[in-house]
Amino acid sequence: MTGLLSQLREKVFPYLYLITWKWVWTAFKDILFNIIAYITNPIVVLFADKYGNLPHSLRYWQTYDNCLDVEWMVTEGVVPKLFRYDFNKHYKYHYEVKNDDGTLIPGHVDILDDTFTIKERIQRYFCRLLWLNRNCAYGYSYEVSGIDYTTMDMEVITNTKHERVVYEGESEYTTWTKDASGIPVTTSHHYTGGYFALKFEIPWYCFGKKFDFDIYLGWKINPSLERGRTTKAMLAMRVSPFHSWKWED
Repeated sequence: MTGLLSQLREKVFPYLYLITWKWVWTAFKDILFNIIAYITNPIVVLFADKYGNLPHSLRYWQTYDNCLDVEWMVTEGVVPKLFRYDFNKHYKYHYEVKNDDGTLIPGHVDILDDTFTIKERIQRYFCRLLWLNRNCAYGYSYEVSGIDYTTMDMEVITNTKHERVVYEGESEYTTWTKDASGIPVTTSHHYTGGYFALKFEIPWYCFGKKFDFDIYLGWKINPSLERGRTTKAMLAMRVSPFHSWKWED
């Protein structure tokens, strides 16, 4: 625990000043919608079509980059065994594609066999529900809580596999006015937009087990995208001390 606190003080605490009231207020409203989504997900999932997509009016509940039928959730044993069905008999799943220019092709399925038994329909219902709960209110976090940003406006402090500190660059600009005598006067201004991304994966041990202390605050800004192109980033507000180990031994 002492080693973890030392790493937090060294890596994370120096950048907490980047957290703005704008982000705090946005995160608070996002949490409220998450609560609504968790309560309503069991009903909302009933409106998904055969391709695992919710109607446009319920887009705030759905993950912006995927349908509700995700192959690895079933075949890799993420869902309980009771709810697993023969996914590949019914669907061919296509992973989402996120390009360096910021464009996105959401994950989707082709239907191979649209005939489901009652048991399979029940199992599929719970698989879809677990997906919605796992990525609760992602549509809202993307469309409402998200931001539009341009990578050229971002200052990158660090951007590695396990750490990312990015913030909207400060800019100086000048305005020209005239005084009462009509003489031109220049005024310098200082502006900071307040968008940022703090992402840390800190290795630590607890009761002899390895964990990642996973922190992601701000917005999911990717400074590696094509320079000069405006793209969208969803809200990030994750603090998970016991995340699965991601580091190479």
